[in-house]
Amino acid sequence: MCTLIYSILDNNRDINFKFFVINKDIDINFYDEFLLYLPFNNDIKIIDCKINQNIIKILSKLKFGVSYEKGVPLYDEVSYYRLFVEDFVNEKRILYLDCDILVRDSIKHLWELDLNNKVIGAVPDFTLSTKWKIKDQNEFNSGVMLIDLKKWKNEKVKEKCLNHIINYPETIKFVDQDALNYVLENKWYELDDIYNFQTNTYYWLKKKVNLNPVIVHFSADNKPWKFNYDGNTLFKKEFWFYTNKTKFKKIVAFDYTNKKMIIKFFNQFKLFYKILNRNINNKINDLKIAIAYNIIKSLNKKNPIDDFLEKYLTQIFKIYQNNLNRDPDSVGLFESIKKIHNGSTIEDIEKDIFNSEEYKNLNINNFFENIDFYFKNEKLNFERFDEIRRTITNNINYSSWDKFQFPSIIISIDSQSNRFKDTTKHLKRLGINYHNEISITPKNIRDHIVKENGILYTPPAISKSTLTASFIGHINALKNAYEKYDSEIFFIMEDDVRLFPDPFMIGLEDIIFNFQWDILHIESYLFNNAKEDKHLYSKGIKVRRFIEDIDWGGAAYFIKRDFVRKIIKTIFVKTKDGLKIDLEKTYMYTHAIAADTFLYRFGNTLKTTFPLAQQCLGYDSQIGYNKEVNEFRIKGEITAYKNWVENYSY
Repeated sequence: MCTLIYSILDNNRDINFKFFVINKDIDINFYDEFLLYLPFNNDIKIIDCKINQNIIKILSKLKFGVSYEKGVPLYDEVSYYRLFVEDFVNEKRILYLDCDILVRDSIKHLWELDLNNKVIGAVPDFTLSTKWKIKDQNEFNSGVMLIDLKKWKNEKVKEKCLNHIINYPETIKFVDQDALNYVLENKWYELDDIYNFQTNTYYWLKKKVNLNPVIVHFSADNKPWKFNYDGNTLFKKEFWFYTNKTKFKKIVAFDYTNKKMIIKFFNQFKLFYKILNRNINNKINDLKIAIAYNIIKSLNKKNPIDDFLEKYLTQIFKIYQNNLNRDPDSVGLFESIKKIHNGSTIEDIEKDIFNSEEYKNLNINNFFENIDFYFKNEKLNFERFDEIRRTITNNINYSSWDKFQFPSIIISIDSQSNRFKDTTKHLKRLGINYHNEISITPKNIRDHIVKENGILYTPPAISKSTLTASFIGHINALKNAYEKYDSEIFFIMEDDVRLFPDPFMIGLEDIIFNFQWDILHIESYLFNNAKEDKHLYSKGIKVRRFIEDIDWGGAAYFIKRDFVRKIIKTIFVKTKDGLKIDLEKTYMYTHAIAADTFLYRFGNTLKTTFPLAQQCLGYDSQIGYNKEVNEFRIKGEITAYKNWVENYSY
């Protein structure tokens, strides 16, 4: 990817670029580090486009192509990523490029081409096109596509391709390319060959083609950074010219060697397996690790390779096995060796593993697998749970909350508290722009009632000051939102809320616009009903009626404008000093003054069966739950997080 971007910028210094990088696991800090070392003056933006759990679920249903010679998978899920460009890009036109590409000249002319009202522009596949007279068909290569994104969406290319792949898997050999050619038959514009010169088939076909292409595509498994590259010197020097300009040349060079080097170190590789008591049964991985040994030796010329293998590699493998339940992959192995060479210790390598997303996610899953044991034996490690809680709510790589553009109100008594700051950081990660409403404190509730509301009757034995203060905070926030915004729906939250990052995935849009409700309760509250709701959701029931005595909690809810108007009309009374809250009217609906009990009973309340919100119980409760209730609430929170992790990739 770095080589591709560098080659584009070097040959197009007068053009500004936005690069949308569709990926699953690239560290977001990588882009800043890469941009820092670029010597160009273009306006350059790199947008990280993470594949979310919903897309991963779709990909799991698709067939991957196979090698004709070996009958083994030739492509992986990454080949299908391009089908989802519309999920990440909102531009009129885009130029899609595979990562195994080199740009050798200006692409300005290509970008400005008229596609004659076609959906995409592409170059025929050298091995499949009638132009090369191999097969009686005309297909384009999907590695380079100039896409009219509006037409792409109007033609529903993504949906049609996915349906074709799922319904007709026997037709899929070149993964997305087969589906795209089927869906876009007679809807693609043929580009000149110079815009997708496919190196692998050039030597196979021995055709006289333009050897001064603008875009070189190192297609199929034939790459210049691999030891079996059969392209001789064709464009290989240019590839390494641009690769060596990037900061990451050593990483690319990891796989770049030749067969003699592999043979030279294969005996050392066998020794290594002997040390680990392993069988040599996977030749592909054997070769990859043998390549790594070439680099290991070059980094450790002072140390005999045998001693090095026995001293360090055995320990590295044990670290991976003990903490990640797997062997290190070739890149992980190389990175560990490189760190040791630069002065790190085995303990440092283990710390890196502990800080990795894989380790955190693995431990989250292990935590949830054993949660029934913790509950049964009352041995829940609250410090560990707090770490899991932070990991889940902080490691958010995708959010669909931006699809719901309702005014978002967060109610807090102290905008300087850690509680408020932690929550607002969480909301910002989700892309939620909130308006803060300052509530009254329980300490000041008596003065507030006397001075502001003129309440005649508030039984202190029943209505706690904390609940009363919370109630007033919610009612005032609703009134202010009603007066400030014209929206038909408001999103109300308390300052300890944690939200599931992908509400669109579980059908919130359908619930909001296709069901009748005044107030939509989205919080998971107690342990038992959380389990029952999970059972309902698994059967396709997205929403149910509010149930007395279990559906409480005001951490997050949606509320309609008409219902807010009804609340204002009911609760507020006119006085000579303006509108005042008459708390006494709440006793028609509840025995104690509390926001959730009043609101959910007063209106037509629905509850989502999937928990979209959860109160973070890691802060001291202002209400003061008894031990039994607190235990059920903690279990409810854990159950919600477990449900989230099972349905979303954190």
